[in-house]
Formats: sequence, structure tokens, C-alpha cells
Amino acid sequence: MKWGKWIAYGIAILAVIGLVGQLIMNPGGFMRNMLMMVGAAVVIGFLLYFFLIRRRSNVSSGYKKALKQSKQMYGKSGSKVKPNMNAKTSGQPKLQRMPRIRKKSGNQPHLRVIEGNKK
Repeated sequence: MKWGKWIAYGIAILAVIGLVGQLIMNPGGFMRNMLMMVGAAVVIGFLLYFFLIRRRSNVSSGYKKALKQSKQMYGKSGSKVKPNMNAKTSGQPKLQRMPRIRKKSGNQPHLRVIEGNKK
């Protein structure tokens, strides 16, 4: 075997011995240290999310405006029609009709051009 594996095994064994020894000798301090490490990990994760991931996903205002207009025109997408379960029937669900989308009169464009960076 290579020396790197033996060194890694030795460090892992010493870490396990140290954790067990601290748990036996000072359980309160061990739990406090664990809670502090978990708290630090949560704070660091929140800061990384706030500064790195959240800023990367900003959407252009033109896209937001077009999305809002589309939702107003067509309603929310993904809405499913639930069957009407009536206790008086023989257990067969009745399907409801979907409401018809009324076309608005006037000179409204159906598509909206969104300016953006072309790659």
C-alpha cells in the first residue's frame, strides 16, 4: 500500500479516539462544540447563498414584465381541474368544464419582445 493511505487511516483513527475521549471526559463541552460547529456552518452557508447564489439569479425587468402580462392574460399556469366528489352519486367523480378564455378586443400584441444579451 502507498504511504498516503496509511497516513489517512492513522489520522482517522486518532480523530475517532479523540472524539470518543472527549465524549467520555467532557460530554457538555463536546455538545457545545458540536452546536457551535453546526451554527457556524449554517451562518457560512447563509452568507454564501446570500452573496453568491442569490445575486446570480437576477432576472431582467423586461422578462418580469412579460411574465406578469402573460399571467394576467392567460391566468396561472399549472392549475388542474379537480373532480367534484359528491356523496349522493355512486362514487363516480364528475368532471367540471374548464372556463373558456375570452379574447380581449382591441389591438393587443400576442407576443412581447424581450431585449437581452445574445451569447
